[in-house]
Amino acid sequence: MLGASVLWCMAVAAIAGPDVIVGDLPNTSNYGSSGGQRAYSVGTTSCNIGDFELLWISGTVNHPVIGQNMYRLKNGRFQMVGQSWLKHAFAAVNNGICGTCDGNLGDRLGLGCSDPYGSSLNGSQSRLGPKYQVNAYTGAFIPAHPTPSGNATLAGRIIVEESDIDPAQNAGATYWIEGHYITPDDAAAGNGYNNASYRRITFGSSPFNITLQDSTVREQPAIMAWQAVDPAVVISSVDFPSDGRCYVAYKATSLGGGNWHWEMAIHNLNSHLGVGKVTVNFDNGATPSNVGFSDVLYHSGEIQDNVDWTSTASAGQVYWQVVPNADPNAANALRWSTTYSYWFDAAAGPANLDSINLKPFRTGPPAAPTITFPTGGEMLPANQTTNVTWNAGEPNVTYQVQYSANANDSSMTNEGFESASLPGGFTTGGNANWITTTQSSHSGARSAVNGNIGDNQLSWMELEVTGPSNISFWYRTSTESGFDFLNFYVDAVQDLHVAGSSGWVQYNGSVSAGTHTLRWEYDKDFSVSSGEDNVYIDDLEFTASNVIWTDIIAETAVDATSTPWTPTVVGNDYQVRVRALRDSHVSDWSTSGTFEVVEGATPCPGDLDDSGGIDLADLAGLLAAFGLCDTDGGFNALADLDNSGCIDLADLAGLLALFGTPCP
Repeated sequence: MLGASVLWCMAVAAIAGPDVIVGDLPNTSNYGSSGGQRAYSVGTTSCNIGDFELLWISGTVNHPVIGQNMYRLKNGRFQMVGQSWLKHAFAAVNNGICGTCDGNLGDRLGLGCSDPYGSSLNGSQSRLGPKYQVNAYTGAFIPAHPTPSGNATLAGRIIVEESDIDPAQNAGATYWIEGHYITPDDAAAGNGYNNASYRRITFGSSPFNITLQDSTVREQPAIMAWQAVDPAVVISSVDFPSDGRCYVAYKATSLGGGNWHWEMAIHNLNSHLGVGKVTVNFDNGATPSNVGFSDVLYHSGEIQDNVDWTSTASAGQVYWQVVPNADPNAANALRWSTTYSYWFDAAAGPANLDSINLKPFRTGPPAAPTITFPTGGEMLPANQTTNVTWNAGEPNVTYQVQYSANANDSSMTNEGFESASLPGGFTTGGNANWITTTQSSHSGARSAVNGNIGDNQLSWMELEVTGPSNISFWYRTSTESGFDFLNFYVDAVQDLHVAGSSGWVQYNGSVSAGTHTLRWEYDKDFSVSSGEDNVYIDDLEFTASNVIWTDIIAETAVDATSTPWTPTVVGNDYQVRVRALRDSHVSDWSTSGTFEVVEGATPCPGDLDDSGGIDLADLAGLLAAFGLCDTDGGFNALADLDNSGCIDLADLAGLLALFGTPCP
């Protein structure tokens, strides 16, 4: 089995960034039973198949959490029958079963390295934490976690009903176990979609010990096992915008006479939004019957209420939805690393399937729009109204629209750390704070240095910057080579990892548009110190944006795709940007290229057709736009003679008073 793992891992090209997978599910533990329920745990061997070390720092936000799950296929129904709390990883051994391992013991999983967590370790209750504290899409979680409560044998482990695994009660059933890793730097690198693996198992008679079968199927969640044993199963992925992934699996079986039985399972791999409603639509108006639902037990102090979803069937449709809870976090939504099952009968087969729709449980950010005018390169006349236009990212949202007249204005900031304390804007923490020192510098008299820390301790310094920007700084290390590291991160993604003794070396990098967190840390392993036992940072340079953005409109009407804008100042450094708004969430900005505003003719209020005078065409245009306000598409500022923001009776009266007169 290990040989197969070596060959597989060595054959895979390294993925960009850290990328943790479950390379093997090598063993299980059976802890006994209580009240008809039995407790298990699963061993997981992780592998880093990426091209950057994976953080593994116990007690911080930078270590993996590990989920363990159990599934059953019985009489054509695929169900999740048990789940554990999450094992909080604490140290990486860095073995080499995944290839040539370049790591060291401790707080990193090196390139090509593996780390075995046996089933007894993954079942150790003191290091188990709840799922509800974890955002599986970003990898963020609360490191200070409660421990599981309840029966001492069962608490926090995979809890499964003995009736669901007893061979005497489950003839012909097939079972699988699953391991799933979540960790922030893997997620930040975009590698959070291959973190689950599964393996087939069988059960003996009481005490229902597990026997491992076949080999571990890597980088796939267990829902894929259903299709692997039954090719008639259809599986599709659903990615929520700016969130994670779900899998929808179904099989329709003919009952004869035009009637069909449907089995469906939906797996939430890593969506933080979760799923709160599932709808199946048919094109022939058939009304489903014999509708059913099953979930998996949350236990040991998890806050989910375990209330079954309700279902409603009508002509051409059936849907299931979560029962609301006064605390939304406690509602039994389909949350990450869980699978719920749904079934029904209908006089509708696969040819009649119109759609299967998943509605997110949480409200997430809306999809970003796309600007269609101006896009860049245009020359817009000053003091004349134009329309900023965009394509909607999704329906039922409003939009904020802004312009900048100094879109490329920036200045270079150079921080030499010449003061006796860290400059404003820097934060610091860990076991000791960073300070400035005269002990070493690249230029001037001072540099920044880590706090005085001991073995297995950490000292960090952070700064928030706004991009786009180039980033450079000089660094020097005097540490134990290969073990005590200077690390540098951009938004939790490691970009520098250096140990040993060196002269001053320059780092050069960049960040994209938006706000970013830069983090420097000195991280010591569990023994031995060398050199000065310090790392130094000096002459930090970054580009600070001086761009000023001003609202054209703070919020449009729902589903607007344009808004009028009258630029008044001539300039060659303009941009506009648009973002979608929904509840308290916003999308990313869509920003145009740079364009110019040039001298234009003096506007003539009331001359809507730019004919040089007020005539019947202008009257017709005002009447066509009557009642519109500046938040509406089609609004024309030249028809708003009194600048009230709406085209009303006062504007009609004003235009009639000017009727027949030429523009000045």
